[in-house]
Amino acid sequence: MMKLFEIRNKYPQYTHLSDQQLADALHKKYPQLSKTDFYKRIGFKVATQKPTASKPLDLKKVVTNIPESAVQLGKDIVYPIMNPVQTGKAIGGLGQGMFQKFLRKDPFTYNKPVSQQEKMVDAVKNMYGERYGDWEKTKRTLEKDPVGLLLDATTLLTAGGAAASRLPGIAGKIGSKVQSVARKVDPINVPLKAVGGVVKATRAATPAILGLYTGTGTDAVKEAVKAGRESTINFGRGIKQTIKLTKEGRARADTFLKFLRGRGDLTEPLEMAQNAFKNLVKGRGSTYKKGMDELSGNQKVIPFSMIDDAVEKVSREVKFKGEEFRKVPTEVVDEVKETVARWKALDPAEFHTAEGLDKLKISIGDILTKHQPDTPAYFFTKQVYDGIKNSINKADPRYARIMEDYTEATKALNQIKKSLSIGAETTNIDSAIRKLTSLMRNNVSTNFGYRKLLAEKLVEAGADRLFPAVAGAALSPVAPTGISRADLNPATLMLRSPRVTGEGAYYLGKASAPFVPFAKGVAKGAVPTGRGLLQTGRIAQEAERLGLLDF
Repeated sequence: MMKLFEIRNKYPQYTHLSDQQLADALHKKYPQLSKTDFYKRIGFKVATQKPTASKPLDLKKVVTNIPESAVQLGKDIVYPIMNPVQTGKAIGGLGQGMFQKFLRKDPFTYNKPVSQQEKMVDAVKNMYGERYGDWEKTKRTLEKDPVGLLLDATTLLTAGGAAASRLPGIAGKIGSKVQSVARKVDPINVPLKAVGGVVKATRAATPAILGLYTGTGTDAVKEAVKAGRESTINFGRGIKQTIKLTKEGRARADTFLKFLRGRGDLTEPLEMAQNAFKNLVKGRGSTYKKGMDELSGNQKVIPFSMIDDAVEKVSREVKFKGEEFRKVPTEVVDEVKETVARWKALDPAEFHTAEGLDKLKISIGDILTKHQPDTPAYFFTKQVYDGIKNSINKADPRYARIMEDYTEATKALNQIKKSLSIGAETTNIDSAIRKLTSLMRNNVSTNFGYRKLLAEKLVEAGADRLFPAVAGAALSPVAPTGISRADLNPATLMLRSPRVTGEGAYYLGKASAPFVPFAKGVAKGAVPTGRGLLQTGRIAQEAERLGLLDF
């Protein structure tokens, strides 16, 4: 068998290969021999390196190099943007080099001279090898470039965490946690969050200051800005949704302007609220009906003895040792017992089901509404009413869910009636209008925003132009309102004018509208884009430093 030096003399075309690479390529033709035996036969000795003594991590260097490392991070990210030609050549050349490296796996069939592109692949490999080739190199990188290393680590953790989060069970939970931690310490994400926090704080503070100056409240100024944005194109997921959202948004913007400029009638928002209230009532009824329709499929007969027991129990609870201490009017007791007895005599298969007994409960509920709470008559009737309800709940647990939803909806309707004086038919129009026009304020007279929370239910029920109308009306006065009227300084007069503030906020929103989708997109893609630019910038700069872009 020829020695390695003889092979080199005979085949000079393999000079681009190192001894190790050539020996490994030749060994593939003699798979029956072990590498050690084959190396001996061709006279090749594997170079050995003496292990270098491990140096401890210098934390002082890590800390002191953070500013310089952060600056270098910025330069690496900006480089591809400032040098697009060199970057394009570097990335394109890297791809070509990787393909040529793949072909050169068999050096006896692909024996062309090593190209610049292949050298670029080796350069990139060596660059990252010098950074993270072993623990010692990683420690030195941490000392010299702590911010860059942190970004590389968070990139790996985010990608690995994202993949692991899709796994089932505990592995998925751990993956999500790793991904979350990586985002929190990411050197790109952290400053972006800080900038975002400043922007959010500024956005929150500006309407608050203007609302205080004008005496109209923060929410009115926010609605003005929102109306301005909605007066332009409102993008949706498709053309159809975009057209729909734009039409609705412009209607709200037009409503705001109409009331801001004094052309609106305050009975309009009242009508919007009344119609929405009616929708809530209808929604409550339809939800209840849908639930009861599902329940009607259960034709199981509920033993009437459970209701008899409820009537007997309440009869005992109004007495002590045979003496009636809670005097329930005889006519009330008779009416309740007669209603129950009449229902008991009906066909059990038809009337003693969950659906049938619900109707009995409604009949008892009608009697209940005749009496004032905290009276013996109310107590007696309510106990029977609850007894019927509990009997149905035990027989079919779905009934409890249906009634819970119905009760919550009823509570919300009652709260709206009480706090906003709004109902299907509003009797005190003056009170209702005053309460609606106060929605934009957040003070004791509005229960510190509680009225607005209730009004949001009306907005969800169809009164989508309610807030623009109320905000426009609040900002329509030209002269300052509230405590700002006491300020006689002419220099701040324009700033304290609700009308001027409303117009300014509206057009500010209109002007900023085109940039909102762009800003959201930039914010969403900033971190992954920054990571990609960093790695691209490093590769391009290394290729340029080694003079590998001349091809």
